Amino acid sequence: MPASLQSEVWQSRRDAFLAAFPRCGTVRATCELLGFDYTAVYRWMREDDALYDPSFAHALQQAKEAFADRVEESLQAQALRGRTAWDTTAAIFLLKGYRPQFRDQYQVNVRQESVSISMDLSDLPPADKALLLRRLADRAEGTHLLPEGREP
Repeated sequence: MPASLQSEVWQSRRDAFLAAFPRCGTVRATCELLGFDYTAVYRWMREDDALYDPSFAHALQQAKEAFADRVEESLQAQALRGRTAWDTTAAIFLLKGYRPQFRDQYQVNVRQESVSISMDLSDLPPADKALLLRRLADRAEGTHLLPEGREP
């Protein structure tokens, strides 16, 4: 098969995959629907692969968002009608995977020069309090002690 024709075939498969993904929701289910091996999708995202498509990862993220929109809309419709078309628990987990605002925890990266923490140490046993204060003082001085008995 000539390279230009092969390229057209792969582009056609990528386009079909991206169009079908919002209905299927997973790489494997979408590929099964379209009748091709799901590993191709991962090859389209690997920079060291001959099938690499630099725009594909972004387009896949948009397709995932479209699927998450479908799941969210279905949950809203269920709440309004009181009907269950999806398994509600499964739908919630899908939303947690696709939508950070539905997750139990957020990962927040903060870069700061200094941090101030205040805590009540009155309930700590005296030995634990002394160890904690010594480690905090050493950390403030830049010593960064290892746990007791550990050598650097």
